[in-house]
Amino acid sequence: KAIELNPEDADVYNNRGDAYRNLKEYEEAIGDYNKAIELNPEHANAYNNRGLAYMNLEEYGTAIRDYNKAIELNSKFATAYYNRGIAFSYLKGYEKAISDYNKAIELNPESDAAYNNRGLAYKNLKEYEKAISDYNRAIELNPESDAAYNNRGIAYEDLKEYEKAISDFNRAMELNPEDADAYNNRGEAYRNLKEYEKAISDFNRAMELNSDDATAYENLSELYIITGNYKSALETITEALSLSLSIEIEDRAVCFYLECIAKKMLQMDISDCEKEFNEIHNREFETTWSFAAIESWLEDLSNDQKAFVIEKTELLKEHKR
Repeated sequence: KAIELNPEDADVYNNRGDAYRNLKEYEEAIGDYNKAIELNPEHANAYNNRGLAYMNLEEYGTAIRDYNKAIELNSKFATAYYNRGIAFSYLKGYEKAISDYNKAIELNPESDAAYNNRGLAYKNLKEYEKAISDYNRAIELNPESDAAYNNRGIAYEDLKEYEKAISDFNRAMELNPEDADAYNNRGEAYRNLKEYEKAISDFNRAMELNSDDATAYENLSELYIITGNYKSALETITEALSLSLSIEIEDRAVCFYLECIAKKMLQMDISDCEKEFNEIHNREFETTWSFAAIESWLEDLSNDQKAFVIEKTELLKEHKR
């Protein structure tokens, strides 16, 4: 109706684009942002918003071009710097992302989201202390940020400060009891402390909350392997693989890796899973999977079993980020 009344009003198209984007109708949103820009080529918000729609479509390079234009039109546009930082992070350009978050924070020092995301970029560069400092600031600015607590917990976990990590995951769960990631992350911390029953409980809860996330299945299957419950490990990984095309290639690689190990320990035929694993190994992907638990467990195996697991582990490690 507003467009009927104001067919030359760029803001009306921009606003309808936002409505389409909120409905996840990204192509329609882009069409409206295009019209807004056609009517007003100086409309920085429309460029920024079109960038968001392109990001939703995982077209990060195109999104960055739109953020560039938004910033060119408005050099004080903190949100555009922040969004471009996110796009650079998706492309693993963490240094560029940090530079953009720095500018976003300079323009808007109260942005807890900018501190949180800069922390994520530092974490990906393995600068964990800087990451924790940013998460601390994000929490100061927004004590209700479950994401910042969860992310700080992950950084503590990376530093092997598992008790601190668990404390942060607990707080994240208090703020958001439906946060599957927090349960999965706390499960990893409990596993590293060898509190296996607590870890199993957390991985199961993560799977209940988000049955489409392969990570908790992988973690639970690995835990069953290192505690000798190979049948349950195989059942869990079979369930994960039933997620089919909804799981990423790196998760499928880990699943077939764990399936091969469980079947080897059960003295089952491994030809099918080995074929799948080898096919994925020959493709390009990166994994953040930690091999510490499996490598520690290796010491208890026979020479034949150990050689098999080491061979598969070394193949998967070739893809380690």
